[in-house]
Amino acid sequence: MHMAAAKAGKQHNKLKPAASAALVVVTFALLVLVYYLNLGSSNWVIGIKFIAALAVLMLAGTAIRRINSFEGASGLYIFGGRYGIKAIEWVAGNRKTFWEFFAEVGLVMSFGALSYFIFKGQIRKSALVSGLILVTVLLFIIFPFIVLSLQFITIPGIHKITIQSVPLGFPPLDFLTVIELISIFAGGLALFVVALLAYASASIAYSLFSFTSSVVVSHAANYTILQSQIPALEPVLPGVTIPLFAGILALAVVLVVHESSHGILSTIYRTKVKRVGLLIFGVIPIGAFVDPGEKQIAALSKEKQNKILIAGITANYFFTFIFFIFSFLMLYYVMPGLYKNAIVISAVLPNSPANGILTAGSVVTSWNGHNVTNSSSIENAARSDAPGSIVKVLTNTGNYSITANSTGKIGVDLEEQQMPAASSAYFSISNFLYQFVVLAFALNLLVAIFNLLPLPLGFDGMRIYQNVIKNNSAKKALILFVVIIMIILILPWIWWLLGI
Repeated sequence: MHMAAAKAGKQHNKLKPAASAALVVVTFALLVLVYYLNLGSSNWVIGIKFIAALAVLMLAGTAIRRINSFEGASGLYIFGGRYGIKAIEWVAGNRKTFWEFFAEVGLVMSFGALSYFIFKGQIRKSALVSGLILVTVLLFIIFPFIVLSLQFITIPGIHKITIQSVPLGFPPLDFLTVIELISIFAGGLALFVVALLAYASASIAYSLFSFTSSVVVSHAANYTILQSQIPALEPVLPGVTIPLFAGILALAVVLVVHESSHGILSTIYRTKVKRVGLLIFGVIPIGAFVDPGEKQIAALSKEKQNKILIAGITANYFFTFIFFIFSFLMLYYVMPGLYKNAIVISAVLPNSPANGILTAGSVVTSWNGHNVTNSSSIENAARSDAPGSIVKVLTNTGNYSITANSTGKIGVDLEEQQMPAASSAYFSISNFLYQFVVLAFALNLLVAIFNLLPLPLGFDGMRIYQNVIKNNSAKKALILFVVIIMIILILPWIWWLLGI
């Protein structure tokens, strides 16, 4: 009996990986279906797709957790062990001076020149100078390029841009820029992100006040006041708000980089790492962890704790630089070669000679025997069209001869567009890599600066503030201020979902 039970148990354990893998495949398939299902673009459709994706992930996560007896709840589970610890120890090595300098630079980038006084005796002058230079480069040269990510992030109120319409540029050196530069030098990215979010929340609060006033005074709801505001907080959910596979890969890189750096500094300070792993929702990594033991960390000095805490944020800063370089190179040297100009039929007019013959979306390659690739070439080719003449049109769907009407037109609207020029395989691979590097660039920066917020949700910034602010009343006031800001920033999502 005991042998039979043991044998059954072994067979059950062997089935766990296969069952988990099958669930992962099915979950990905359902997410792809939700992502590409074309039900329209109304607020309710997007909201329903978002809820459907969450439900799929929650069910998958719950099933995977129960099959494998993982820690977790409500679709969340912890996948980890001792894998990766040796790699962290190898990277840490005997490089204490380098990694402490690395953390000090991160403190300066995060808290500006004030860090030299906040963390008294913890920051070398060389780290101060390096940090101030890097944070200036990050915000005034690299940060404007974060607009690249809008090609792949779905944000209500913002129409998706294309690679050909990315508005790039550097901020002008005007009075406002000088004020920003001074504030960044003084308070670093911590001051920058709090000030930015406070400004956004003030704008939303003012819009809500104006809307309420218009209702009270004129008894008419002016919804355009509310519609002018867009959500400043965006849930990052692969398959819903960002591309599925490139989004998952980018998130995994961001989280592993962040948490591994905590582990490196912990190792430097002789704090033994017990395990490493990922916090997964369904099949999507939403967090990573390195477990060095909280009691061991708490026994360290505040100076060492701060350097361990800032290490993850600092790593995200530096990987922002790295992925920015890749994004920049792909944007200017790879992606332009993937596209070519083409003339596309945007509409076929009803009751026109072309109606029922040509179709919208077709690519025109020749007009009256002349090759056409842009607006000027189609204009030149169409000059010979006369009332009653035969217009010969070659498209990607066939060759057509159409008799022009009394005005010399066949009744189509044409526009110049960018079309894939490379082979489908090369085009798909290049597009995927471009999505990945752009998302990794943006998410590294966003995760870094949001981790600086003094929010009681396990944010690194919160723990650093707790270490440096001695006055409990000041701590509570700061937390309350930021929590109020975050609540206000969520409000546009409510009226967006209500279709206002």
